[in-house]
Amino acid sequence: RNGITVLTEKDGSLEPVGTVDGLGDDEDVQSVRWFDDLAIVVTFRQVDPLYTVDLSDPTHPRTLGALKIPGYSGYLHPLGDGLVLGLGSDATRAGTVTGSQAAVFDITDPTHPVRVSRTAFGADTGLAAVDDPRGFTWVADQRTGVTAVSDWDTGHAHLVALRISDAGQLTSRALADLNQDYQARTLALPDGRLAILDSHRVRVVDVR
Repeated sequence: RNGITVLTEKDGSLEPVGTVDGLGDDEDVQSVRWFDDLAIVVTFRQVDPLYTVDLSDPTHPRTLGALKIPGYSGYLHPLGDGLVLGLGSDATRAGTVTGSQAAVFDITDPTHPVRVSRTAFGADTGLAAVDDPRGFTWVADQRTGVTAVSDWDTGHAHLVALRISDAGQLTSRALADLNQDYQARTLALPDGRLAILDSHRVRVVDVR
């Protein structure tokens, strides 16, 4: 059973005041993101229910909407203007994971979340940000997210830039070769470039 419990402080301890459950029963929670009075919860077993949950009344949290699509998002990043970037895995409707993917969701109407764009990275691939949020860098002035993509068959990894338009359309391009360093770290620089630190060197690339 999956759900959200709201806690309040009372006499130096935390006590539950409200609970909403039924979020993907018999499934695993893959990611959660909090937006003040709104929560997004992603679960997965065969398909990806992306739930929006209203927390404005702490004593009566409630599910607003759900989007069921194949695969799941293991990392969620807010883009502003009601858009959210999800990084995770693609899957068949039977629940077989087929590779990694990125998608943009529109939660402007939380009762009716929709996926507005998507890109896949191929079979037997994984995204660094799904395992560790530090594997993702958001370059705000370029509306571009950066993460490593690893090919499990070859052990090869490369950095990808995910550019999102104001309307939520997603495009990706290879940014740098990481050899086998899936855990490389990146840092956005003030001039629009990106510093890459891997196990061999430090590099600077342009994400524009």
